[in-house]
Parts: sequence; structure tokens; C-alpha cells
Amino acid sequence: MTSSSAADALHGMEFIYSPNRLNVATSRARCLCVMLASPQIFEPGCRTPTQMHLANGYCRYQEFAIRTEWPPL
Repeated sequence: MTSSSAADALHGMEFIYSPNRLNVATSRARCLCVMLASPQIFEPGCRTPTQMHLANGYCRYQEFAIRTEWPPL
């Protein structure tokens, strides 16, 4: 991801959590999708229903993802 958290995003939460952006990033994969991101990306500070809708895609991705730590233990 391009920011460590929604607060750090230059264009705001609407840009970093854009469903179109997530779709393009994940739909280009042929057999594996790897998302490198700060854990803070998956803890958005939503204040409106619109922001909750934007963050929903990332939260759903996290539910199905297999999380690994880097460097491996």
C-alpha cells in the first residue's frame, strides 16, 4: 500500500480505501495476490457511513487473507 494509515494518506481515506483501487490491485493477479501493508491499514478510524463502506473491502480482504509476518520467524 502507499500509506501506513488512512491518516497518512495525502488524498484522504477516500483514495486509499477506494473500492476501484482495491479491485484493480487484486484482479490483475493470475494465481496469487500479495498485499503488503501496515496493520494500521486494517484498523481504519471511520467517522461516517461512507467511510465504513470504503473500508469494508479491506476488512473483508483481511477476513479471507492468510497473514504472514516479515521477516519470517
